[in-house]
Amino acid sequence: LALAKLALRGTGSTPLAPLADSAEAAAGHSVLSSLVSDEALHAAVPAFASFGQRLGDEAVAGLALLATGVREVETTHPACTDFVRALHCPGASLVSLAFDARSQLARGARLALYADAACTQQLLCCEGDGLLCSEGLWVRADRVWLHYTAPHNSERAWGFKLRATPVGWRARSQAAALALPHASPLDLLSLLAERRPKELLRPSVLANLLRYLRSGGAPCKERVCHVLLRVLPHATLRDVDFDWARFGSLEAIVEWHEELYERQRVPPLLPAGSQAMLDL
Repeated sequence: LALAKLALRGTGSTPLAPLADSAEAAAGHSVLSSLVSDEALHAAVPAFASFGQRLGDEAVAGLALLATGVREVETTHPACTDFVRALHCPGASLVSLAFDARSQLARGARLALYADAACTQQLLCCEGDGLLCSEGLWVRADRVWLHYTAPHNSERAWGFKLRATPVGWRARSQAAALALPHASPLDLLSLLAERRPKELLRPSVLANLLRYLRSGGAPCKERVCHVLLRVLPHATLRDVDFDWARFGSLEAIVEWHEELYERQRVPPLLPAGSQAMLDL
């Protein structure tokens, strides 16, 4: 497990993002898959029988880090206030920035993103209808500064909401990398769903997966839903000590998105996370 973590994160004085697509990461994933599913190994070395449970715990810890690391900043709605603010994800080495699909700047409004507090190193600048909500931006830092100006908003434009999601975490040594959870918890979930699905049916794991789905800023919720959709149809739910009615709390999230989009002139498809929750 330690070798798999290091293969994903890399080491050295420069913070690195997870190397999820590297040959080392693929090899590490293959090794984990073998260790978690080799019954002959488990019989010969009993300690490995609990390896699947350990991976489940690592996945849950990684998801918790993802969910709690997300930060957001937004204007009033409709937008009417100028401001300079920092958007900070403590401990991140790389963050993904994405605008809410409802974001709309007023004519004459200007939004600029900077890499420094003095606002001299500009990363992005949008004016009026030049805000592209469908495109994301990755920044190799743990914070950016936003400078927003809007002299007027007679058309009552909605403003904006910007979300920062950590993609990598700082780890300046092997010890620091090993103290963090596995860098690809979603890949671990997929591996367990394929090789050891019973590990995902433990009540503590189910409760944490549900908590992740209910977390407002948690990314990639659709992948968690897809894992559950692979595992649950093959399980006898009454044999699992879990209150399945708790999943009904997801209905409120789906209904909120449905009502939100019904108020728009051209209702788009539900967000991937909400659509997956609806399937679940």
